[in-house]
Amino acid sequence: MVAFNIGEGSFRPGNEFRAKNDAFNILIGSKQLLGKQLDDQVKEKDDGDYDNGITITSSTDDNKPQIDETKESQEYLAEYGYGFWARFLTAYPVRLLDGKNAPQYFISRLTSNSNYGNIAMGGRTLAIWLGQGFYQFTTCDKKTNNPNVMQNIDFQNDIEGVCQGLMVYSVKSLLDTEDDFHNHISKTIIPVHDLDGQYQHELVEDTISRKVNENPIYDELGGGAQSFPYEYAISGWFRWEKTQQEVWHNFFEVQISKPSTDKFLGDRTLSFWISTAQGGILHFPTYTYTNMNGAGDPNLGGNIFHRDRHLEWFFKKGFVGVKFTGGIETIEYNNVNHYYTPYFYRFIGKDKQNPGFNGKIGYVSFVLGSGTFRKTPFFKHLKDIVGFEKGQSTLVIKRDQKKRQPITDETGQQQFPSAYNQNSPQMVEEFRSEVSFTEYGYGFWAKFLTAYPVKLPNGKNASWYFMARLTQHEYYENIRMGNRILTIFQGQGYYHFATINIQTDDPVIRNINYPADIEGIWTHFYFSYSNTGKAVAIVKFGELDPVLAEFPVKHPDLKYLKFIFGGKDQNIYPGFNGQFTQVFYSTSVGAFIDSVDSYNKFLADKTSPLKGGKVSLSTTRIIDSQIDRQVNSDPFKTTVETIFPKEYAFFGWFKWTRPTTLSPWHNLFRVQINTPSTDNDLGDRTLAGWVGNGGIIYLATYSYRNMNGDGLNNLPQEA
Repeated sequence: MVAFNIGEGSFRPGNEFRAKNDAFNILIGSKQLLGKQLDDQVKEKDDGDYDNGITITSSTDDNKPQIDETKESQEYLAEYGYGFWARFLTAYPVRLLDGKNAPQYFISRLTSNSNYGNIAMGGRTLAIWLGQGFYQFTTCDKKTNNPNVMQNIDFQNDIEGVCQGLMVYSVKSLLDTEDDFHNHISKTIIPVHDLDGQYQHELVEDTISRKVNENPIYDELGGGAQSFPYEYAISGWFRWEKTQQEVWHNFFEVQISKPSTDKFLGDRTLSFWISTAQGGILHFPTYTYTNMNGAGDPNLGGNIFHRDRHLEWFFKKGFVGVKFTGGIETIEYNNVNHYYTPYFYRFIGKDKQNPGFNGKIGYVSFVLGSGTFRKTPFFKHLKDIVGFEKGQSTLVIKRDQKKRQPITDETGQQQFPSAYNQNSPQMVEEFRSEVSFTEYGYGFWAKFLTAYPVKLPNGKNASWYFMARLTQHEYYENIRMGNRILTIFQGQGYYHFATINIQTDDPVIRNINYPADIEGIWTHFYFSYSNTGKAVAIVKFGELDPVLAEFPVKHPDLKYLKFIFGGKDQNIYPGFNGQFTQVFYSTSVGAFIDSVDSYNKFLADKTSPLKGGKVSLSTTRIIDSQIDRQVNSDPFKTTVETIFPKEYAFFGWFKWTRPTTLSPWHNLFRVQINTPSTDNDLGDRTLAGWVGNGGIIYLATYSYRNMNGDGLNNLPQEA
């Protein structure tokens, strides 16, 4: 009868545990365990390859050898040996779903016996195996009558697709020095690492319309001179049209296996989805292997909030770079490993398992070869092999010849997470106009959280955390003039606001101090400028009155602005850790706010996150009946997911039976917010209980002291 409560009413300051629906099991425990009948009418408020250069293919299930040759001589052979280039491939010619997991793989042997046995004398005159972490070289020694003399040479952790020259030695001195080896191997045909050029496959040559349930456009790519590319990419233009949308719709999928099960490594080699999750996202999963034994992540995904920009033409190219009609957003995947493979199987408009794309698709290409991979969102190419300029000129510019009007927009009430190590911005918007902007500004609600979405073990200890910036440069730098038109950072003890003044060519800064404890406090920010010669920053901490900071500055006349919100600011600073909601941005008249009254009127028209926050009481039943346990019994484990409750409680009935062997401490229960737990960090003992020697019950929790990671990880009480 053990459970965990979350929500309003979980915390009980006294000894009264009777609650609606017996939420703390006090009634049923008293009745079944103690034989007592308590009044259960409790009312509480409701809350709602070969020597000629030919490559030979070798498979793990080949029954016959690739080469089987016999050399005979009338005289004793004084020297002999062999060598070759080889590269291990997980996905070709046979897919090894569990990777290189056998203890040994046979590669080659030279034997002096026409009918050889495995380990008989002469059966392994010169033999090679691929082991786990090493190549095993085996020979025999007639002098000691040892048929199996072995030496291992270790290889690197990742040998996927790495061409390695393997040569075995002779009885005397064919290659008895490293120089001899290099001299000989230099005369071989060294396998190339990548393709000899770039190969473009136009999958969609013009613009087409697609419906959700249409069969996918399917093709197989690669083979021949296009086998085993080191780099490859898929690109295209897309415009979604509104429909009865399901949770997930597939735009395209490139995979290395057929049929696809959508669960193995390579089933989502390059993939693109739209989802209703998190208020609307574009989802770009790929895969990565993490070792040579089949481990990895088949669905390594990154998201971009689309904010209805998918209703306009946008261009997507793998790394990931997405250019919307009004801006570019990127996702960077680090330490991603793909298998080498000769073929790719691609589905455009829909995969085999899920609803498809609804709207128009244009100029989709799959490109293989060196130079395909891009580290930055620069899509232009000499031959336009990715179709970017063709789509830009025919799909975007023609639709955009009218004068751009100043815009005002906001993200709505969706609360979205922001991690300090998140590379990509939460949002990138661009504003263009044929006349100079007279006003512009942006605002948002933010809530700092130490433990979500990424735990900060040492708290908020960096000097700066990037929040947002408005810049006049499309390709901006950190502090160049015009890069900090209106910029906000979280500092140590204050929020840092920066702008520029062309009259002095100097940056102008103001700091607004925040409370010592800002954990979980929704805080609103608004930063705006008017060409009358003033910028104003406003901060409102929860229910407190707003605080203003003025900047008497003059900005240049601007017809272009770029808004970058969230993320690591091109990896210059860590990002803000916590949550954002209701991001507002405008280049229209009325964007500038310079008084408390105007600011209050602005907020009054919007839904405040301060008005919510209550979590209704819910109970997670862990043990529903009386059970017996031993000291070494496995623990009951459960994970409870919730939305930032202000109250929670652990409760249950326990009866101690003295064990034969008594330790100083025996754990009763533990609630923690970290996994795995080290028992050293704040939150490892969120709610915990022990039985100790001398008949004491030891109850422990934790408490943070400041925002920089200081606190007590073990705050006890004894009973």
